[in-house]
Amino acid sequence: MEYWSGEKLCSVIDFQRGTVIPKLGQRYADELILQEAERFTRQMHKAQRKNMRKLFRLILPHIPTLLFCNALQALGILLGSVVLTNGYMMAAVEFAAKGDFSAMHERLLQVAAGQFLHQVIEMVRQSYTERVSTELCGSVTQGVMKSLLHQDYEFFDRTPAGIVQARLTKDAEKVGESIIEYPSIILESFLTMVVALWIVFNQTPSVMFATAIVPLVPLGILQWYVYKLTSRLDARETVVDEFATASTIEILGEIKTVRQFAMESKEASRFAFISSRCQLLKERTSTARRLVDLVFNFSLEISLLVTVWIGAYRVHDGRLAISELYDMTFRLAYDVSLNCRSLVQKLPQVTKLIEPLVRISDLLDSSPKIEAADGKESGIAPARFRGLIEFDNVHFAYPSDQRKHVLRGLSFNVQPGQKVALIGATGC
Repeated sequence: MEYWSGEKLCSVIDFQRGTVIPKLGQRYADELILQEAERFTRQMHKAQRKNMRKLFRLILPHIPTLLFCNALQALGILLGSVVLTNGYMMAAVEFAAKGDFSAMHERLLQVAAGQFLHQVIEMVRQSYTERVSTELCGSVTQGVMKSLLHQDYEFFDRTPAGIVQARLTKDAEKVGESIIEYPSIILESFLTMVVALWIVFNQTPSVMFATAIVPLVPLGILQWYVYKLTSRLDARETVVDEFATASTIEILGEIKTVRQFAMESKEASRFAFISSRCQLLKERTSTARRLVDLVFNFSLEISLLVTVWIGAYRVHDGRLAISELYDMTFRLAYDVSLNCRSLVQKLPQVTKLIEPLVRISDLLDSSPKIEAADGKESGIAPARFRGLIEFDNVHFAYPSDQRKHVLRGLSFNVQPGQKVALIGATGC
């Protein structure tokens, strides 16, 4: 089925462009064939996107609830960015240091009210998100099952049962992830980053804001390369796990062959070697990932220290409060940098989330050629029958078991308008 839907072709193109050509050179790939394959995939994706009408009809009733959840999420982010910050709470300590205890009490009450309101908003949002996710997955699953039951036998002949089950369960679940969870994560990261930049821009001088933003540019570039390297490490670890699992299944599945050729000791040694090599590769991968995280965390701390170093002089001159410097530092180092990292990691994966949507859309939009489609009275049928049907010495056996004959020399005639049923020994 992955050949039929184009997934295999896309993976081959990505392998050629991302691995073969950069590592081995252009001479190991046929550029004309690659361009033709890419042109074909673009045409295929364009045709597949046209088939998303039925899927959109299933999503349409849930759009108002999704918009309501997004509005609650945006409101919670705005409230949390203003009231639920360390700098906002530290201002209460500054008020107390100045002897203004009424302002301190007012600020603490604002923080408490903001905390309560934020939790209420988040509780309502999560409840509605869970409801719309369950309803959407149920609608898609029911639509897929309804479409599957109307397909011709030819569809089930070319599609393995495991793929059909994956369409019915995994792809339907991923539709909810693609439409609800992923946009929610991207919206949260983007809004948090934008609000943090806007607040820092308004509470600090322009020169200091520009100086504090400069370290974030190389940090964002570093995050992109860190993400690419981490993705390669994850892919390598996945391949290692799959290879180890396949080796185990191969040995246990062919245990008779192993015994017949007295290969027990050799296969045990081979399995031990593969396991040790897999363990070594996984250890190297984990070490490389820790080094990558070390570089990122160190660069994040450097960015934080640069901001503190710039703002400390302004605090000394009285042009900036300690709470404002504290608030600005953590907004830039965490609200901006970490959410920028989240966007760098999530946005490239959006294209992968479109694949289950396309597969579901193809299935929902496919119409059987013989069986009766949904909303139609019947499938293909002749306008009228002439003559009769004659069985003359008919023999039949199912292709899965040619040794078991179902019909042996069957002969009879079926007249026009006559209904005939063939009943076996078991009554079926």
